[in-house]
Amino acid sequence: MQSKAVIPLFKPKRSSIEILKELEDAYNRQVSLLPQPFENERVKIETLFYPLQEISGDFYDTWYDQENDALHGYVIDATGHDICSALQVFSLRELFRCSFDVSENLGKRMEWINRKLWDDRNDPVHAAALMFSLKSDGVLCYTAAGISPVYVHLNGQSRYIDMPGYLLGMIPSADYAESCLRFKKGDWIMFMTDGFSDRLSKSLLPPQKTISAMKRIGHDPLRRDDASALIVTIKEDTNV
Repeated sequence: MQSKAVIPLFKPKRSSIEILKELEDAYNRQVSLLPQPFENERVKIETLFYPLQEISGDFYDTWYDQENDALHGYVIDATGHDICSALQVFSLRELFRCSFDVSENLGKRMEWINRKLWDDRNDPVHAAALMFSLKSDGVLCYTAAGISPVYVHLNGQSRYIDMPGYLLGMIPSADYAESCLRFKKGDWIMFMTDGFSDRLSKSLLPPQKTISAMKRIGHDPLRRDDASALIVTIKEDTNV
């Protein structure tokens, strides 16, 4: 008769106070990596970040590419909203940053990230994501991996745009396409995770009313998911 392996029950080796202190440190570390709201004569960036637990499976980042006079960014929504999801986010953050050296095409960058995730199947990662580049001529290009619809205001009209695509880590040979939109002064776009999109009314509200609604969702004690957003407003027609 084959004997079964004896696996001891999980027992914390540290006090609850020590564990909570480490969770607090992890939260502070995660928040320190997030970009701060930003505004200059060309563009305004607002951010919202509401973890469900101590740390979040959501993440976003933006940075200015001085050489190409462009604003780059991405949004990540890892499956789950616990410590494991947060650890996956840290790994994804490095891949997203490195991907901008791989290709000029955003779809090819997302494909590179997806293949990298499949290189290490010992630590499977599944995540919805989106990356974008806002160029100096007002053209915003993006590619998506199954993330929530984005809310845009273009040419005096507001609408939701679906963001189809396979989740990262689901299919090794997944293709991701690059799409582009042209923005002008007064236009805006809201990138968000499903912690917001699943609960927002589909009524098309002005941006500040939408942001107020998102903040109410973020503070709602009945919320059951991480909720994060990047809101980009164009302040000039060109040279963003």
